[in-house]
Amino acid sequence: MEVILTKVSKLGNVGDKVSVKGGYARNYLIPTGGAVSTTTKNLAYFEKIRAELEKAADEELKVAQALAKKLETLTLKVAVKVSEGTSMFGSIGVVDVLKLINESQPEIERRQVQLLGGAVRELGEYDVTIQCHRDVVVALKLQVVNLASE
Repeated sequence: MEVILTKVSKLGNVGDKVSVKGGYARNYLIPTGGAVSTTTKNLAYFEKIRAELEKAADEELKVAQALAKKLETLTLKVAVKVSEGTSMFGSIGVVDVLKLINESQPEIERRQVQLLGGAVRELGEYDVTIQCHRDVVVALKLQVVNLASE
């Protein structure tokens, strides 16, 4: 099924005609406003509002780039209780990382944070990525240190 994208997504940019499976278009893209079907009426209407949609998508990208600049200066460090060796009590997950980030950048949501390799259960340095926008991804380092050494 051919649809016209009205929002920037993994499928393409605003205004792109893409071919997707019928169920995906009918059950997700069209009801959420991510796309419209390719009828002559929709093509004419879309050409009128295309400039506005592209402008909104550009503004979203600019906001995401500004947020990425703020996040690049951020350092994440957690002090935890440790048993013998480097194993810690409990673990550090995405929610814990989100709390650290939200202390200085409250506009980050949980779905944007990815903790590579899953939950952290040992001391060390780990990679965290934050997806501010489809095209803007920020890589951060998470340092997990012993509470006793702090």
